[in-house]
Amino acid sequence: MLTAAQDLNLAVRFGLELGLLAVVAVASWRGVRSRAARLAAVVLVPGAVAVGWVLLVHGASVPQPVQTGAQLGALALGLLAFRRLGARLPATAAVAALAIGNAVLLAVWNQ
Repeated sequence: MLTAAQDLNLAVRFGLELGLLAVVAVASWRGVRSRAARLAAVVLVPGAVAVGWVLLVHGASVPQPVQTGAQLGALALGLLAFRRLGARLPATAAVAALAIGNAVLLAVWNQ
């Protein structure tokens, strides 16, 4: 039973990470007017977030405070983009609560 809950928690984490990249990509697309800049923004901004996530959050030699700060920064960026796309405060708070609850379970279960 616990293994299934841990697997579900990892799946939720993966969904949150993909959602973060999608929201940042859409916000980047809508935030720029020219077509060339839009294409660059929709590739470069989520790409930078993904590279930062891999290097700072999953880096083996990165200290825990830096990993935690990078996760919080990415969450803040995603929530800001979500709000910029028109999400209301309750929806934004629900996503934030899900992400924080997920992070707590990841820490408790040492995932």
